[in-house]
Amino acid sequence: MREGKEECDDGNSNSFDACPTDCRLAVCGDAVKEGTEQCDDGNFNDRDDCPNNCRVPDCGNGLREGKEECDDGNTNAFDDCPTDCRMSVCGDAIREGREECDDGNQNNTDACPYDCRLSQCGDGMKEGSEECDDGNTFNFDACPNDCRSPACGDGIKEGLEQCDDGNQNSFDGCPNDCKLSSCGDGVVEGHEECDDADRLDGDACPNSCRLPVCGNGVKEGLEQCDDGNQNSFDDCPNTCRLPVCGDNLREGKEECDDGNFVEDDECPNTCRLPVCGNGVLESREACDDGNSTSGDGCTRHCEKETVCGDGVAETGEECDDGDRNSDEAPGACRMDCRLAFCGDGVVDETEGCDGSDRCTAQCTVRPFLSTSEGILTIFGTILFALLGAAGYVFRTRILALINGTNVATGPVSLDDIPLDELEMPWHNWDK
Repeated sequence: MREGKEECDDGNSNSFDACPTDCRLAVCGDAVKEGTEQCDDGNFNDRDDCPNNCRVPDCGNGLREGKEECDDGNTNAFDDCPTDCRMSVCGDAIREGREECDDGNQNNTDACPYDCRLSQCGDGMKEGSEECDDGNTFNFDACPNDCRSPACGDGIKEGLEQCDDGNQNSFDGCPNDCKLSSCGDGVVEGHEECDDADRLDGDACPNSCRLPVCGNGVKEGLEQCDDGNQNSFDDCPNTCRLPVCGDNLREGKEECDDGNFVEDDECPNTCRLPVCGNGVLESREACDDGNSTSGDGCTRHCEKETVCGDGVAETGEECDDGDRNSDEAPGACRMDCRLAFCGDGVVDETEGCDGSDRCTAQCTVRPFLSTSEGILTIFGTILFALLGAAGYVFRTRILALINGTNVATGPVSLDDIPLDELEMPWHNWDK
C-alpha cells in the first residue's frame, strides 16, 4: 500500500524491480543501480559504458549507443559494422568488416598487405608475398605471371644451375645454390653435415662429411659423453658435454645454475636448490630448524618469526622473560610481552595504586576527601549533627507527643527555650 511520502510500494523486498525497497522510484543518473536499471554511472555521458537511459548497450539492436561505434542491427561480421559494433581496424589481427585479410602487422611484403586487401598479381603493384609485379601477362620476362622472380629452388633447372629440386634445403642432393656438393671442398652443402677441407678422419669432421651424432650411444668427435638418449637432465646432457656447475646453464642433474660462485644466494655452489626444513642454513634462509612447523621461531618458509615467551625480546616485543612473564607479579614482563604499565591492574613498585576508586590515571592515591567516599562521609557527619541538635531543641514537643500529653501548639519561639539551653544546650544533656 502506497502511503506517506512513498513514490511506490509493491509489497516486496526486491530492490531491482519497478519499485525498489526504499519505495522511491529509480532515478537514472544518481549513481545508484536500482529498480529496473541495468546500470547507473551517475553521469549524462551517452557514449560511455552506461548510456543516459541506464540500459546496457545491446550490440545488434540497430541503435548506436554507449561505446558502440556502429550498430547495423545484424550479425554479419563482414559488412561495414562487425558484430562487436566496433569499426574494423586494419592491423589488429582480426578479420572483420570489409577486410580480406588481417595479420596484425604493418608489413606490406607478407601475405596480407597493410591495407588488408589481398595482393593481385598483374596489377603493377608489388605487395604482399609478390617478389615482382610488372603489370603484364608475359611469362618469359624478368617477372613471370606468378609474380615470383626466377630463382634457384623453383624446381626449374635454368641458366648455370647444375640442379634445382624446388626447395631451399641446402643439405639434400641439390644445395640451395643449385650446384652439386663436393665433400672436402670446405663448403658444407648437399647432404654434408660438415666439411673441413681435409682428409683427417679422426677430427671433428670425419671424411664422410657427416657430424658425430650426440645421442647415438657412441662417443665420437668432440663429445665428452654419449649415453644414447636426449634427456638433458641425467649424467650426460643432450649436448654430450659434461655439465659444469657455475656456467649459467642448468643441465645434467643440476637443480639450478646462476653462473656465479656465491654460496649464500638463491643457487648455492653445488647447483642444488636449498631445502627449507633440512636443518641446514643455506642460501637466503634466515633460519632452518629442521622442521616445517611455524610458530616455533622459524616459519615453514625458513623465515624468522617473533614468539612471545621464548625468552628473547624480538621485533615488536617490549620484553620477553620467558617463563617469568606474568600478569600478576609486580614489575614483571606481562604475558603479551609488554612492560608493566599503569592500568594493568597490578600495583608495581613505582605505583601507589592501580585500578581502585582512589587511584588516579597516573596510578597515584587520591586524597580521601577528593573521593566520593570521603564526600559522603563528611556530608553524613554534618547531617547527623544537625538532626541531633534539632532533636534536642524540640525534645519537649517530642516527649509530649510520645506521652500523649497536651503541649502548647503554635509556632515555636526562641522565647520558649531556656536561655542557658539556647546558648549551650549540651550542658543539660545529662538531666
